[in-house]
Amino acid sequence: MAIHNLFPSIPLAVAASATMAGAMVAVMKAPIFSALFAMLIFQKEEGPVIAIATVFSFMATMSFSILQKPKKIADDERQIVHQDS
Repeated sequence: MAIHNLFPSIPLAVAASATMAGAMVAVMKAPIFSALFAMLIFQKEEGPVIAIATVFSFMATMSFSILQKPKKIADDERQIVHQDS
């Protein structure tokens, strides 16, 4: 709703659907599911806005993830596994 309050020319449904799709992609890294889920909940006419928000969010958060392990820890775990086998 903050986007709608800042820019009153953007309809509330468009702002909410784009924000929801973008946030889901940023957290879950599942752009197709996020786009389809947002289109299922909101109107199908908002599909282009949802698609743009989904693609932009995926490209913006491509290099990092909330669930990703730090590289050093992941490398250490691989070395331990290789030593055991």
